[in-house]
Amino acid sequence: MSIMNTLLRLFALLTLFSTLGMSSASAQIIYSEDFENESPANAGNICPNNGPAYSPPDENWSIGSACPNQDNGRPFLGTSNGNSFFGIKKEYDVLSEVWKSKAFSVAFLDEVIVSLDAAGKGGLESSGGNVDRFQIFIELDGVEQPNAIVNEVGHFDDDPSNTNRQSNASFAEGVDVSNALTLRLILKVVISSFGGGNNLEAYFIDDVSVCGDNDADESCDECDELAFVGDLSNYTVQCMSDLPTECDPNVASNRGVV
Repeated sequence: MSIMNTLLRLFALLTLFSTLGMSSASAQIIYSEDFENESPANAGNICPNNGPAYSPPDENWSIGSACPNQDNGRPFLGTSNGNSFFGIKKEYDVLSEVWKSKAFSVAFLDEVIVSLDAAGKGGLESSGGNVDRFQIFIELDGVEQPNAIVNEVGHFDDDPSNTNRQSNASFAEGVDVSNALTLRLILKVVISSFGGGNNLEAYFIDDVSVCGDNDADESCDECDELAFVGDLSNYTVQCMSDLPTECDPNVASNRGVV
């Protein structure tokens, strides 16, 4: 690893600590998006033909490169029972980048877990000549990785038919980031609703998050610590990794004083 790369990792780690605080807090969330604090002029079409695309004030995410090059496709922000979400509907004939997170630091992490909720609605198809696709890709240090970490066709349930219905799913995927400084999430879809159609087909995402999983147990918990607080007044341990695995060679045996 080059000196410059090491310095960049150190700077990124210091930035992360300044944001999270120097503590051994559990389940460190390094990225999250719930679409709750958005303010578009037209939530029903955030990539209009006659105006600029919507840009979130906090710059936490952006509309993908399919905007403004889409034909009949339409990205939008919606709500259901008070819960906000990002959606894509109508027609995307080819695999299209429709949403992406900002790039965020994963310096000094070995593994992260990417999680999100998703839904599909309408007559989504999993076979035949008009297969609908939902894929999540990752970008490491500005380079998109070739294999999707989430790869679904049609609806998210086990029913292969394309009946008009809604299906829901939750995903949690481990990602190796041991050689990366930054990570970005990218959503790509194919929606084969001909001409946009009246029977709209759509995909939705919500509650996107990424957390550190340094012990590689496929769970973000108190054992995935990003910092250490040397408080010797507390001798308890929370994780197996906190326990010593060998004797300290600098400490001699001592039977005590009788």
